[in-house]
Amino acid sequence: MIESEGLKISNLSPRNNFTTPDMSVREKELLAFRAYLDLANDLEVDLVRVTQGHLYPSVAYEKQWEACVECIKRCLKMADDLGITLFLDNHFFASLADNVDMIAEIGSENLKMNVDVGNAAAQGEDCLDIIRKNRRLIVHTHVKDFKRIDSIIETGFGRPGVFQLKETKRLRWVAIGDGEVDVKGFVKTLRDVNYEGFLSIENEGAESMRSAVDPDAPDETVKKGLAYLRKLIG
Repeated sequence: MIESEGLKISNLSPRNNFTTPDMSVREKELLAFRAYLDLANDLEVDLVRVTQGHLYPSVAYEKQWEACVECIKRCLKMADDLGITLFLDNHFFASLADNVDMIAEIGSENLKMNVDVGNAAAQGEDCLDIIRKNRRLIVHTHVKDFKRIDSIIETGFGRPGVFQLKETKRLRWVAIGDGEVDVKGFVKTLRDVNYEGFLSIENEGAESMRSAVDPDAPDETVKKGLAYLRKLIG
């Protein structure tokens, strides 16, 4: 049905948690991840996201990192058997720079990365430089936009002492092109490095939440963002 409509599933995106200190929970997460891989195989989808998990302040970051590496290696073994490529995403536990380091540590040609330009911008990370230096690792992207509003919140992201912010302004997600994210520079840099994968709109605004539960409530911000992206792509 999907192919008959001229569409393609870009990836499957399980939201797994391998940072939990509870080993029994990690084992359950691995079983769930296997089910996603089997589904991807049935749907002939060759890309599956793997996330590290949540950041637990009460647990040493190094311990969480080690648990992630162990679990992702096991996920890769399962994925390799099915001819599926896994990719890391930059949110919750890890920045883009962290993901580059984790990929290098694991050392698998079958582990790549997604670049979420909105998450990177929210945390002050220069994703354009990372794209230029790591083109061979990038197999997928998330595009979104935001405006900062006045409320201040405490936040943490990525490896302590490497990519932590003590505080940041709360974000309001808006239509792509209406906010502060350098989407134009993002698209240009992807073109400069000959990226040929998907630009996946990841809208986290209020309209998106409504349309997810009510198919009769169209998400106008997605329509507006899509039009903006099409202009940039040409």
